[in-house]
Amino acid sequence: MTTTEKVCHLFGKDPPNQDKESGIHYGVIRSNRLNDFALDDIWNDGTDLAWEDWRLAIERIVPELTEMVLQHAEEYANPTEVELWLKKLQRHAEEQDLYLDMDSIQRIWYEADNRPAAEIIEEVIQLEAPMVDFQETTYRYEKDGYLVELHADMDVWVIKSPYYTRCAECSPCAPNAGYLTSQHGGMKTYCLGPEWFDEEGKEDRAPIPYSIWKVEDDTPVHQLKEEEEE
Repeated sequence: MTTTEKVCHLFGKDPPNQDKESGIHYGVIRSNRLNDFALDDIWNDGTDLAWEDWRLAIERIVPELTEMVLQHAEEYANPTEVELWLKKLQRHAEEQDLYLDMDSIQRIWYEADNRPAAEIIEEVIQLEAPMVDFQETTYRYEKDGYLVELHADMDVWVIKSPYYTRCAECSPCAPNAGYLTSQHGGMKTYCLGPEWFDEEGKEDRAPIPYSIWKVEDDTPVHQLKEEEEE
């Protein structure tokens, strides 16, 4: 049991970075240890979580704004009132941490009672998308029994996997997670399988930097030679 687990159990809390069902810890590895195709797969087949959160915020706010517009439809004819309401709609979105350009606000105002909300949402997303710049985001990849996240610092987190290894605990920045390339520990930790690595290795490092077992039945998949351990 790790120090983090002991402290969490002492206070009656679930330890972080650990599968509650299996008890297996999440694994962390630097992305530069993986083969060149691995990152492409995560970027191309994964979900940009920052983009997804932004899109969900749009899907939530547009119906609210549409309803506000419909409640004040009688004020369309007064240009002064229209201008005031456009600003009110924009402020309402900003209060929910979502900035919308005035072009989008006007589209919502003038189309509210003419088109379904779903169509307006898609138009707003297209209008806003070129102006959205996520400086930091996380890509989530779910496929073939894996749940993997690529974070902005280029660390890869293995949250679910058909495989595990035994390694040491990460530094305090990832409490209770396993540092996959540190093989001098016994913490059971989800890891990436052999297909994520180059056969020839990288920069004089072992092709696969840890031993691997199947989660299903503990069958050995790859055994790291003693001289390859880091």
